[in-house]
Amino acid sequence: MLRFPYGRARAALSAARAAGGADPCHGSRLRYRQPDGADILPTLRAELRRLPAGFEGTPWRSTASTVFCVVEGRGRAAAGESVFEWGANDVFVVPNWTACSLAAEAEAVLFSYSDAAALERLGLLRAERLEEAGG
Repeated sequence: MLRFPYGRARAALSAARAAGGADPCHGSRLRYRQPDGADILPTLRAELRRLPAGFEGTPWRSTASTVFCVVEGRGRAAAGESVFEWGANDVFVVPNWTACSLAAEAEAVLFSYSDAAALERLGLLRAERLEEAGG
């Protein structure tokens, strides 16, 4: 299955947000999966996330490299020593093991894909919330 209509994904993301609060690092997230629960490809993980207006995410890092595509909204990302603003239709990358935090000025929806599926299959996926790791 390689077709995931945005309207259904956006509705599911909104329902997930209503069911529980936003994750302090990632906001509300929806992971794209095959009908059997597997990632969309053995080497690729895709997610859609919603950051509410005023969201100030806490930092995290992962061994996965992630590409973010901004679908809606505007905000900023702090990745390593860099801070940059993003808006609809922008694309940015967070390299592996780089501390990152996301913030949203206006409600934002970000699509992301990463090599997390491959790293998980190899036993190499690691992620940490930096406020819990003392960093």
